Amino acid sequence: MRTTFSTQYRDVLASLELAKDNLHPDLGMGYSSPIVAEIGGRRHVIFWTGRDLVGLAPESGRALWSFPFKSEWDSVMTPVFHEGTVILSGNPQGTVAVRIKRRGDTWAAEQVWRQE
Repeated sequence: MRTTFSTQYRDVLASLELAKDNLHPDLGMGYSSPIVAEIGGRRHVIFWTGRDLVGLAPESGRALWSFPFKSEWDSVMTPVFHEGTVILSGNPQGTVAVRIKRRGDTWAAEQVWRQE
């Protein structure tokens, strides 16, 4: 039996494999499923580590941006992406909307709103 992954899932798997040696060890790893989103003409692999919401470059696994969102329990919620905004919910943080923007050669994650 042969399993075929879409390009999106190959990007996710490749990014996570590349990122394992590049991400800061304190980020931790959670159970959140990664998603792929195109933001400003660039693909981002987005997932929640349990400490931070992060966006990775699929070709290198390098962290493009991060947003602090620490959970007291295992991170299981999958982020939702819509029109440049990532929405995430977790205990005890509540729900947050984070807008991802390009600033010159870097990326930034800014809180748009939060519901506790």
